[in-house]
Amino acid sequence: MKTNKIISSLAVLALAAAPVFGQDESAELRRQMRNNVGTLRLLRLTQTLNLTEEQTARIYPAINRLEREKVVLQQDLAKDLLDLRRSLRPLNGIAERADRDRDERLRQAVRRIGECRRQLRMKEDELEVFLEKTLTPVQQARYDLFQIDFNQGLGDVLNRARMRRQGQLQPAAPVKK
Repeated sequence: MKTNKIISSLAVLALAAAPVFGQDESAELRRQMRNNVGTLRLLRLTQTLNLTEEQTARIYPAINRLEREKVVLQQDLAKDLLDLRRSLRPLNGIAERADRDRDERLRQAVRRIGECRRQLRMKEDELEVFLEKTLTPVQQARYDLFQIDFNQGLGDVLNRARMRRQGQLQPAAPVKK
């Protein structure tokens, strides 16, 4: 429960502060938020899996490295998807016609997107193989459930924060103890 409050606070801060800052500040805030969520994930993972010190010393650097690599791939993917969307927009309502340059740009964008997705899957597979070698079967089962629960909880918190920011949801009343 305490963790959900921490996640909620981090998400609300990130979403509320983003429009106030300029592009550079917003990017820095997103980076900090990503780091905070990653740290929280690792702490929760350690508790949930009841990791030994040796396991923790092996897992943390591997997960951090793979997550950093995935962030770069995800940023590339987002950029390529945005370029693809822009390329597909009709120009001023004029009917589309065959345009060899545009078609080639689209082919290249689709190839880049496919390659980014393939590399992301490879990173996930690399982590899975590493964890199979490092964790016990019980810890592996707990890890699978942890991933689902953590990601779903984070998504829920972000959606609530987004709705609050857009005025669609009122903040929850404080809980009396």
